Amino acid sequence: MKGTSKGKSFNDRQLAGQVRSLALDHLFKVLQPDYKDKEFQRSILLKISSSLLPRLNEVSGVDGETLFKPSKEEMEKIDKSLKDNE
Repeated sequence: MKGTSKGKSFNDRQLAGQVRSLALDHLFKVLQPDYKDKEFQRSILLKISSSLLPRLNEVSGVDGETLFKPSKEEMEKIDKSLKDNE
């Protein structure tokens, strides 16, 4: 068994860092617009969206009041981007 009773050994932390790097590299490739397997890409996005997107209380004011409202032009850009990615 590696390490000591005081915590993880340097080698364990180094290995964990390498695993995180590999996972992030793969996620980056999957999330590129030209990734072929769109179904897999969508499933990954759904899985990680709860960690990436702000929670309701982080984007609303007291009693749910709106802190930011996109302009009509911004909403049109968002809609176009979503349609382009379908």
